[in-house]
Amino acid sequence: MQSLNIDLCHCELEDASALEYLPTVTMLDISHNRLRLLPRLSPTATYSLSILIANNNLISHISGLHDMSNIEELDLRDNVLCMNDVLSPIGALPHLRILQISGNPLAWDINYRIHTIRLMNPATAITSAKWCQAHFSSDFPSPTPEFKMTEHGAEGMSPWKILASGPNREEALKF
Repeated sequence: MQSLNIDLCHCELEDASALEYLPTVTMLDISHNRLRLLPRLSPTATYSLSILIANNNLISHISGLHDMSNIEELDLRDNVLCMNDVLSPIGALPHLRILQISGNPLAWDINYRIHTIRLMNPATAITSAKWCQAHFSSDFPSPTPEFKMTEHGAEGMSPWKILASGPNREEALKF
């Protein structure tokens, strides 16, 4: 069965319940709509989804995200996520490499990055916490990238640290 990339951005959607019938989907872009909830997907679509772009909506909680365990990239910028605890479902995402949550009321807390990292799955949070601690504390030196490039990409460090230590490290942890 072929997987799909679906772009439903700027469609003025208020309800995405029809997405429940998709057989599989790899990338789902539901940005710039009026959605209050993340869509419920079929079990096969939930399993195959690796990129979810849901920025610029009215999403206030992300229940249902814990079923999407293969998500690697999650964009929830510019929604109405208010409390750090609302992000607890990200703890069920062991493959998460990119998380974007800026522009939400929870980002007004000066410590929201640390709170977010504490909620993450241990498989992805360790390197992020080390980088975040080093970056925001003068007691720690700035991290230096220690990895080698191969035909399959970088080896020797997690994707989080690669993002955090590259030229766009400010953008990488802009969650």
